[in-house]
Amino acid sequence: MLRTVVTLAAFLLATRSLFAQADETSRRWNKPVAPFRIAGNLYYVGAIEITSYLITTSEGHFLLDGGFVETAPQIEHNIAELGFKLTDVKFLLNSHAHYDHAGGLAELKKVTGAKFLASEGDAPLLRSGGMAIFASAIPSLFRRSHPIKSSTTEKRSGLAIKWWLHT
Repeated sequence: MLRTVVTLAAFLLATRSLFAQADETSRRWNKPVAPFRIAGNLYYVGAIEITSYLITTSEGHFLLDGGFVETAPQIEHNIAELGFKLTDVKFLLNSHAHYDHAGGLAELKKVTGAKFLASEGDAPLLRSGGMAIFASAIPSLFRRSHPIKSSTTEKRSGLAIKWWLHT
């Protein structure tokens, strides 16, 4: 009996990705879009309705938000399409811990090796893999994330980041 339960659980976990983004809204939001420069060193690298921004600096790049789990490969492609190296992304930032903003961050952390920064309020949720609000848990590589207190300014690579608590 135990073997059957374990086999069934393994099967369900293995086939979970087959049913990813089963709803029309998520599929529509996650359609690819060509990356583009917004202004100066700010670039759009997300999907059509799922935002992700690349901020480039001479000391390394910042990536704000990772979209859905399924958006990560698009973001990777878009960064390369603009002529930037994924390994030059030194910081991953998350605006807030919703699955359409944080779902792809674990994969992006894996491929970039970047340091992950989250707001103090969202850090516990991201460390847990998002079990409290996501339909299914996202892989959590953020056990050692560096929470930033709300309403404080962090300076990294000559760029000042002002964090506000998301409500």
